[in-house]
Amino acid sequence: MAARAGQGLGRQARRREAGEGAVAVVRNKNVAAMVEMRCETDFVAKSEEFVSLVDEIAARVCAEGTDAVSHFSENVDQMLTTLKENISIGRVYRLEAGDGEVVDTYIHHQAGRGVNGVIIVVKAHPKRSPTRSRYTPRSPSRSI
Repeated sequence: MAARAGQGLGRQARRREAGEGAVAVVRNKNVAAMVEMRCETDFVAKSEEFVSLVDEIAARVCAEGTDAVSHFSENVDQMLTTLKENISIGRVYRLEAGDGEVVDTYIHHQAGRGVNGVIIVVKAHPKRSPTRSRYTPRSPSRSI
């Protein structure tokens, strides 16, 4: 009975707009991942539980690929039921640098959580002179 009530709350919460959230970026050598997790209020978005989960998801995506997100559906559903908010995983990106390329990241923190992130992969440009930039962006770069 309690499980059904929780599912009903979850369905109601999923109908509400999730305009807040957090972003996590993880880089390990030549691979970087960025995950956006969405919720309704900044109170939840900056909670330790929420930020820890999005960090954990990003680390797993970096290590295993974007399909790793599916391993966290129960965690998200439990958080949705417990907090009674619309919580979901938003955009997920993983970029890997190839030979002669470098991957780098940036994350902007505000109120204890990542709010904007960027992953960029650049490669050496052999035709550039030493006085000009040695790197040129490779498409696609990703930002949230």
